[in-house]
Amino acid sequence: MAKNLSKSFFTSLPTVKDTVSKEVFSIINQNVRINLPAIVVNVEDYSSSQCIDVQPLIGATYTDGDYYKSPKIKKVFVKMNNAGTFKETYPIKVDDVVTLHWTHKDLNSYLNLSDKKEFSFPDEDDRWELNDVYATVGFGTRSDNQSPDPDNYVFKTENGDYSLVITPSGDVTEDSVNKTVNNETYIENNNTSTVNTTTREENSTEHNINTDAFTVTAPQSTVDGLLDVTGVTSAPIFQGVIQGVGGGNATSDKEFSATKLHAGDGATGTVVTQSGVTLEFVDGICISIS
Repeated sequence: MAKNLSKSFFTSLPTVKDTVSKEVFSIINQNVRINLPAIVVNVEDYSSSQCIDVQPLIGATYTDGDYYKSPKIKKVFVKMNNAGTFKETYPIKVDDVVTLHWTHKDLNSYLNLSDKKEFSFPDEDDRWELNDVYATVGFGTRSDNQSPDPDNYVFKTENGDYSLVITPSGDVTEDSVNKTVNNETYIENNNTSTVNTTTREENSTEHNINTDAFTVTAPQSTVDGLLDVTGVTSAPIFQGVIQGVGGGNATSDKEFSATKLHAGDGATGTVVTQSGVTLEFVDGICISIS
């Protein structure tokens, strides 16, 4: 009986291999990190150095049941898309969730360089530190997510004031409260383009729209400058210009030319342009230019 007890006692002891493996696992678990979601706690350095303060949302739990939150990490660089001649940025605010990525070598010496193309040569012993990390925007849970569209590309603001939807067939729908476009040359080539805006302002030296269907629905449209129409144009706004106040003749203070011009709703009258050219309309059709 004593012999069996002695054998049982020794076989219950952990082997050297088990002890070493457990110790190695403990060291790796405490010092080696890969990726974690984190919450943003400070953005004071974001605009100046593209850095934020964060706190990982996944803490540590010990075998005895104790647990603690992960410590806060200061001045974590935020990595965003930047390649070729293009770059994009996102606003970040406190309580946003980001993804942390740890590097296998010291990152701090590189982040202190004045040129991102320079080489860094950190001390080989200086690794596995908590601050050897960078962040990318976004994370989520299975319940608290971005409600992705399985078929279309969607770009939108959180409050819904702007959204852009592009289908695989090339149809584009844009919804915006206010939109300003500043271009030297603006060219649109679309099969179908739908833009819904409360206020849309476009400032361009040249604006060309080549599309199969282009519809503008607005209570009032104003053209300030030369209007060159090369096709049939029909709109209530032209009726107002042609008829004038009370249905009489109207005078335009801007010069314009057209191959064909439809007044809308059978308007009859004349329009005298700034250069003295008179357009005569009968039943909404321009019958003479003198």
